[in-house]
Amino acid sequence: MLYFLFFKKFENESAPFLLTEAIKSYQKYFGKSDFVISFPGYMSKTKKTITDFIGKMNFTMNTFFTMGMNGMNKVPKSSTTIQEEHNKQSGNLSFKNLNIGKDHSKMIFFIKKKESPCNKKSGQTTVKNDSDFNIDCAIVNAVLIGSSNQSYSTYFGTHKKADKGEADLLIIDGDSIKENEIEKDTFMRNFYSSILAEEPRNGKDSQYSKNIVLSKEMCSSNNKLLNTMLQNCIQKKEKIESKIHSF
Repeated sequence: MLYFLFFKKFENESAPFLLTEAIKSYQKYFGKSDFVISFPGYMSKTKKTITDFIGKMNFTMNTFFTMGMNGMNKVPKSSTTIQEEHNKQSGNLSFKNLNIGKDHSKMIFFIKKKESPCNKKSGQTTVKNDSDFNIDCAIVNAVLIGSSNQSYSTYFGTHKKADKGEADLLIIDGDSIKENEIEKDTFMRNFYSSILAEEPRNGKDSQYSKNIVLSKEMCSSNNKLLNTMLQNCIQKKEKIESKIHSF
């Protein structure tokens, strides 16, 4: 079972934003040994805004940020690039094969590492300090897809206001939550409620609840679908072939 949460944000909407609260809330259930791969689009540029973004979002210390659109630029008054500063503050992961160049994707993959040896030939069974990311060791539990750049101003607002509208979709694999189907639905109801309850909104909860959609759909293979999305993001191909993956 896959759960789909759709978030719409409007220009001049006041923070806190539903998407921000959703990602923060989901990560409360995310294991410390699990890890995150971010395709951030445009990132925060200064050391302070990078620190504020990573700290307030509660990213796991196993998070890797790809180059995005501006990761190759230097942090002001520093010899460190924006990408390097993000990764330095979020666990120092170094996946050489994820240096895919300038990229405008805005996605986050929430990944569980397989406990048993997953690729005996390569010998890569750990996340920390691997020079290459091994997708055979990964189980994607959730993916965020959307228009929102992963930066402090986008997730927390410019002067606590949205400077433009955004739309994002969070897909969660129900099998990564609980074995019992009823428990899964209870989890998602509580998760949904916790997002809307994070901050009082001056009696406008009903208005905000219209901007988040919760749905669940059956898929033939949840992990296969989400892992394929990750694989398509990180593997360059000489000839790009469009494929339609059936649910």
